[in-house]
Amino acid sequence: MLFSFFLIPSFTGTVIDLEKKQIKHYVNLFFFKIGNWQSLTDFYRVELLLNNNSQGVNYRSVVHTVKVRSFYISILNRSKQRIELKEFTDYKEARKMLDSISDRLQIEKVDRQELILAKNKKSNSGRFF
Repeated sequence: MLFSFFLIPSFTGTVIDLEKKQIKHYVNLFFFKIGNWQSLTDFYRVELLLNNNSQGVNYRSVVHTVKVRSFYISILNRSKQRIELKEFTDYKEARKMLDSISDRLQIEKVDRQELILAKNKKSNSGRFF
């Protein structure tokens, strides 16, 4: 019976209290949000990160590859601890959230997708085809 206790699903999330200037990353277990509050002043940057995943499925010698591209917003503190806030499949929605969080918390924002595109554009600009 004790083993079944650990099979109950748990969820994670993040709560930001702008009035108290605190953030809490938690695990929701049996309707209890377990986690510690941290000061928002410790966090200095919000980032939009790209996540590419691919998975191969083999069924009766037929292989299918499924590629999934997602974007997620995370917040970074001075000790380099990263807390993931939200995941998106649409870049425009993720960018809106990045801008909104940066404006509300008044912290630096970094769009890693934009940096990757700029780097690729720069490296391809000298090539002639």
